[in-house]
Amino acid sequence: MREFAAETDAKVRVLVGGFEPARDIPPLRERIAGKTTFHPEFEAAVSFAAALLAELEAEHVEFSLVAGSVELPLESSRSHLFECLSALALAETPTSFEPEWLEKRMAETDPNDVVVILTSAKSALSALPAASSRLKIITF
Repeated sequence: MREFAAETDAKVRVLVGGFEPARDIPPLRERIAGKTTFHPEFEAAVSFAAALLAELEAEHVEFSLVAGSVELPLESSRSHLFECLSALALAETPTSFEPEWLEKRMAETDPNDVVVILTSAKSALSALPAASSRLKIITF
């Protein structure tokens, strides 16, 4: 996973969003109660994010997570990883990425930080050229 943090002391910010709403998804409480609903792109992004965060924590790289309305700060610890995994487990499908929202996140980063966006292939973000080598867009 060091390719995301290169040979610097970079921090990795993982952003999950820009997915089209899945049709006929019951509320989270109903899904937890036993109904299973599947949004393949979003579920793949969440799984990828979980694996990425686990690898980053194992490599002692600082990371943050933004998924829907949840924003977790930069840290590097086992407890922070578990907070992120819990947030991912309960995440609702984010349905939009406002360009200003992304610009704000990029402005908040240090020059060495890496921003990893996990989004839908149908999202407008998937067509964006990488603003810099710090921006990684992964589509599902």
